[in-house]
Amino acid sequence: MAEFVVSRGGRTHVVAVEPDGDHLRAVIGGSVYPVSLEPRLGSTHFALRLGPSVLPVVIRTAGEERLVGIGAEQYRLRVEPRLPIARRGHAARAGAAREVIAPMPGLVIAAEAAPGDRVEPGQVLVILEAMKMQSEIRAPCSGRVVTVAVRAGQEVMGGAVLAVIEPTG
Repeated sequence: MAEFVVSRGGRTHVVAVEPDGDHLRAVIGGSVYPVSLEPRLGSTHFALRLGPSVLPVVIRTAGEERLVGIGAEQYRLRVEPRLPIARRGHAARAGAAREVIAPMPGLVIAAEAAPGDRVEPGQVLVILEAMKMQSEIRAPCSGRVVTVAVRAGQEVMGGAVLAVIEPTG
């Protein structure tokens, strides 16, 4: 399943898209939409099938944004792949401290770990809420928590460092 972060104005949505036979299934905020996007003219004009409705769609690129016309409505969107990985530009060295990164923008509901805690792979470190859905952010490795960079009630951006773990073993 491919996941994308779609931003429009000040609002951000996580959109998951997966094949469903000859069509696609889009999941937005827990709601499932069966869709089909059929090419009509070149690489910019499409027919969008959303259930029984068929709408004309025009998609154009403008810098890092997408200009999307659906029927008579126009939208300016920013679409990025959802990557729950560090965007620091270098791979982690063996034994080096590991940053735990927010996979999306959201609100920290709880920090379940504290500096000095020993953690195991998969142990919940932070609970993050985005679009009324809670996600458990888990430890990628066993180790000792060096830093917890967030607190309950704090808003974070996607890619923000939530915690740092010093691996053991």
